[in-house]
Amino acid sequence: MVTGPCDGNSVIARFFMPPMFLGEVQEGLRVEVQVINLLHLRTTSEETRNLNIPSYFSIDFISARQPVVWITGHEVSLATAGLTLGMPKAFDLPAKKDEFLNYTNTHPDRLWVKKNNEHRGIRIQNIKELNLLDNDSFIQEYISHPFLFDNRKFDIGIYTVITSVLPLLVYIYEEDVLLRFCSKDYEPFDANDVDKYVVGDNYTPLWQMPPLKKYYVEQQMTFQHTFNAYLVELGKDLSLIWNRIKEIIAVQNKMLATEANFADKRPFFELSRFDFALDKDLNVYLMEAMSPNLSSGHFILNKLLYEQVIINALSLVGIASHLHGISPENPTAPNVSAEMAAKKNSNILRSAYEEHMSRRNMRLILPRTIHEPKRFSPLRGELDTLLILLFDNKCKHDKTWCF
Repeated sequence: MVTGPCDGNSVIARFFMPPMFLGEVQEGLRVEVQVINLLHLRTTSEETRNLNIPSYFSIDFISARQPVVWITGHEVSLATAGLTLGMPKAFDLPAKKDEFLNYTNTHPDRLWVKKNNEHRGIRIQNIKELNLLDNDSFIQEYISHPFLFDNRKFDIGIYTVITSVLPLLVYIYEEDVLLRFCSKDYEPFDANDVDKYVVGDNYTPLWQMPPLKKYYVEQQMTFQHTFNAYLVELGKDLSLIWNRIKEIIAVQNKMLATEANFADKRPFFELSRFDFALDKDLNVYLMEAMSPNLSSGHFILNKLLYEQVIINALSLVGIASHLHGISPENPTAPNVSAEMAAKKNSNILRSAYEEHMSRRNMRLILPRTIHEPKRFSPLRGELDTLLILLFDNKCKHDKTWCF
């Protein structure tokens, strides 16, 4: 991925280039390079050293008509952010040690997993085994009685793009999802065997699950359509799952947690993957949000999904679109005149409109339309309110603007 400065020193242009020879490229980045070649993207810059381009790439890597930053997604610590909608109970360590112990005294039947910031070494532990003084770790309630596919626990990965923090613009890729299954059967349950309940790097892909083969292999459905078809066969209500997933992602406070990480609020974009789990009653839980692994080296059939995610994200922000590039101006710069402020607001509205026109299979989930008065909160920022009014007005005439 590319992270670069958003200033006037980088000259970024879109024009045709010879294909990059994939044999010279590290295995994990083949999908990204193929997408770049497909879109005929290239970077020319006076300061390519600042673009954090891997050494095995030439400077012919990526482009847009205006400067733009592709920020590689980072793990967002949502578990301890005090959120309640669709989040398992969690406690930051060691700061919330006493609070955790008090909670376990009143809920002795709960199971717990300990995670570090890298989300490695996850397993169910007895309270007496836990080291509650570890830094950079947290305790999270284990979701007991998970919904199982053919006796396998699984998670659902939703690809999300933030294109602006202030105002907040959040999209999801709605055409497909990533489904990953544990490598071992869940029952009989054994807390000491993490492969039964943790989706690891060597997870079982969807096409190896016997009850799903007839949809994915024989009928050539997407991952998401395969998932939907199986649940419909079981008589489940799909809308409950997908609507709740969108609601959870759309909680504004979760996204605003990333604001402090960027000095410039715009232009940038961040691609993340939100991983969800289901319990036996189809309640949805957000487990984590992280930088997505887009390498198809291990599971080659994931390649099409990864390519489409990248293409749609680049189109959304104007890199792979003929419609627009992102304006490098900072809409929240201080000490601007009323005329300049009006111009910046106009640029924000134009950029939001152009993003919508270039979204392909990306679905906007923030801001939301306000047909119901309760959705219009006076606590929203001025720029957020401006975009809400725009989208609500467009929604009245075109349902693709509605959420």
